[in-house]
Amino acid sequence: MIAKSGQFREELRVIAEGKGEIILHHKFEREQLFGKSRLVAEVTIRPGHSIGMHPHDPDAEIYYMLSGALVSVNSDGSEEPFLPGDAMLTGAGDSHSVRNDTDKDAKMLAIVML
Repeated sequence: MIAKSGQFREELRVIAEGKGEIILHHKFEREQLFGKSRLVAEVTIRPGHSIGMHPHDPDAEIYYMLSGALVSVNSDGSEEPFLPGDAMLTGAGDSHSVRNDTDKDAKMLAIVML
């Protein structure tokens, strides 16, 4: 199955009490994912916006950075740049958040696995 550009459902959502609304373009809907995943979406985080700290257990989440720049915050409070080509895996009860401290949109692919 090929999901064609321009045919994705758009959703605006505040995630985990983050700042501002995050834009999700759902690449596939949950019922299309064979019970293996609950989210596959391109996520746009506008300047000054964020996804709040949230845990993953028993699920896990992969972020793959597409464009722009974010700051990744880990469970222990440590921060590091999250840049195009970087990938992040969070699971086993760990928590994470990201924020956009720049003046440009940032885009990443998010996949939540069950």
